Amino acid sequence: MLETNRRPVNRREPANENTNSTANTSTNTNSNSESSNANTSVNANTAPKPEPEAFVPPSDAVQFSNSKANLDGELADHYVGFSFYYPKIWTRDPKAGVRGASSFARIDHQFKDDTGEYIGERITFNWYPSNGSYDSDLSIFPDSAQKLTKGLPNYEEVSRGQTTVNVYKGYQVLFKGVLKNTGKGDLPYFGRVIFLPPATPSEKSGVAIVMLATSLAPGISSAEDVGAKGELAMILESFRFAPHPSEK
Repeated sequence: MLETNRRPVNRREPANENTNSTANTSTNTNSNSESSNANTSVNANTAPKPEPEAFVPPSDAVQFSNSKANLDGELADHYVGFSFYYPKIWTRDPKAGVRGASSFARIDHQFKDDTGEYIGERITFNWYPSNGSYDSDLSIFPDSAQKLTKGLPNYEEVSRGQTTVNVYKGYQVLFKGVLKNTGKGDLPYFGRVIFLPPATPSEKSGVAIVMLATSLAPGISSAEDVGAKGELAMILESFRFAPHPSEK
């Protein structure tokens, strides 16, 4: 089934975990007694992309760094370097980020009582085929979202459009649904899919983030709350693309 808990985020030292870790402007001016012609061009591909400020994690946070070392198949072929922090009490899926896996990482916060075990909040990191930028991927996003949400019970799209994660421009689809006949009866869930194009235009794989939360998660009562409230918010806030080799 679908998972969280919400605790205040304190900016202290993190708990460490070693895991499956110009603008080029040219101006040409031709002048004579009759006219002056200025031509300026900017090559956006050579301009450095903005980077988010350093994230200071709380003392009970654990860092995840994506690594190609243990991947194979499509995940190895479409590997994307990135990192984020997540609450120590959350559980990493040992079947993600390894050979034969279908995602780079999946991390859950379960809610458990005498009626059963349920998802409070969940986040999954995967890849999507990219053309190298937000604008060139606009035609790709809808189909990619449909593939990632296919099979969710009683799925209903809420909205779609541009979003940002830190300084990274992306595309999102918000959705909701209902889990029928659980130990708690019909359990509403909410979700958000975010697509982040590659850090550089030469790369052809972007990051796909799928977030789910049920009404059991404190403060979550709509799709708009997912990733904005609860502990998923810290994970998004701490997300960073790994430096590109040419930028190191």
